[in-house]
Amino acid sequence: MYTVLRIWLGMLLLALTATACGREQQTAEALRSAAEQGDAAAQYELARRYNFGEGVPQDDAEVLRFLRLAAEQRYAAAQYMLGVKYGTGDGVPEDDSEALRWYRMAAEQGHAGAQNNLGRMYANGEGGGEDPILAHMWLNIAGANGSETARAIREDLEQDMTPAQIERATDLART
Repeated sequence: MYTVLRIWLGMLLLALTATACGREQQTAEALRSAAEQGDAAAQYELARRYNFGEGVPQDDAEVLRFLRLAAEQRYAAAQYMLGVKYGTGDGVPEDDSEALRWYRMAAEQGHAGAQNNLGRMYANGEGGGEDPILAHMWLNIAGANGSETARAIREDLEQDMTPAQIERATDLART
């Protein structure tokens, strides 16, 4: 009896796994269809799945293809993810200028992670030269959007800034 029960439970688990895999495959196919028709959210989600191998094989070329399609439609999460990829050299040659460009696009649309990373890059002189005023401005905005990391970096940055620079950065963050 115990052996029969174990076999039955094993078969049930196998059937449930197969069903879940089938649904995941159907979802990936539906996303691909929507992505190919220009849906930026579907393009981003499909890129994310290719990045992590969720329901599709991991594929850097497809990640970049769908991220670019979504990013060119001003999809902030895709722009941010491209910034991360260029900033770390994940699937693309590391390129701080390109990372800065994508982070700026996402940051201007209110993406807090991009605002944080953009501020950090300006603070460290990555991708286009050091600019403490722009660094403070973006870190201030990211901090206002809830980033504790941005607040901490901004406070450290202020130690090397003049009061006039801090005032200018604060004014820029308000506009």
